[in-house]
Amino acid sequence: MFRRFVALLFIAFFGVMAVNAQDVETLKPVPKKWEPTKYEEFLLRRDAVIVSQSHNIIRDESPFFDVSVKIAWELGQSEKLYAATINNQTVDFDQLKEMLEVIDRMSNTINNEFEKLAATYVSYSSNMGLSITYYVYTDSSGKPQRNLSLSFKGSFLGQGPSIEPLSRLRKVIVEAREKLISLGANKAG
Repeated sequence: MFRRFVALLFIAFFGVMAVNAQDVETLKPVPKKWEPTKYEEFLLRRDAVIVSQSHNIIRDESPFFDVSVKIAWELGQSEKLYAATINNQTVDFDQLKEMLEVIDRMSNTINNEFEKLAATYVSYSSNMGLSITYYVYTDSSGKPQRNLSLSFKGSFLGQGPSIEPLSRLRKVIVEAREKLISLGANKAG
């Protein structure tokens, strides 16, 4: 009888451990697979001759900002699609304005609200893949330090103790948007 009890206890214990191990596996972060942009979907059209142009905007002094604008259309058609690429990650023209709004909102939060809120961490992750995190940590000497981390669709864009990487990203997005407007994109987007 005692052996059965020990055997059942053993099975129950390791059975629970197996379930918990499986649960832990499901909690591991799954890399986000971003939906293709309208521009990317357009390039995949079948039974059509697709023409595209690319114009470099900036190759920033850091290796983290490589920005260009793109235009695509079907040969013989007047409709064009406009997009920008940031470190080889595509964003549709109409999303650039939204990115600027997010950057402005986070800049304002960091500059004007972070201290008032006595915050140690603020973050924003958009559906289009822009992720901004700003936090305070204590270094090895016990002194508080600040850090901003910035990524787009999983591609690291920069980090630092100030919002300077965010300001630089805003600047290149404005440049990309202005270039696309000069090439014919609708200002409303």
